Amino acid sequence: MRLYFEEHAKGLIVHIEGKLDATTAPTLKEELIPKISELKKDLLFELSNLRYLSSAGIRIFYLASRQVSQNGKRMFFSGPNYDIMRIFEMIELHEDFMIFPDVETAFQEM
Repeated sequence: MRLYFEEHAKGLIVHIEGKLDATTAPTLKEELIPKISELKKDLLFELSNLRYLSSAGIRIFYLASRQVSQNGKRMFFSGPNYDIMRIFEMIELHEDFMIFPDVETAFQEM
């Protein structure tokens, strides 16, 4: 997994590339949670280069969501590929979060 953060006027973008699974989810959690506590604006997970998502990764998304909402902010997703979107649909994650085809479209809502 490759992970990097990008500050934007509309919020914090978390770019996740590769695989988000039981091996890599702890790294995401370790790096993400401190940033959420300092979050000044909304949070956007940019997933266009995410190739695999396991339940461990999904747990991190829900953990992040709870913390983001406690801070009075919102959380979004952008760019999931077909396979990731199918996972979101199977677990009905798409009913809990706003998911956009790309960053630009997400920014219109942020």
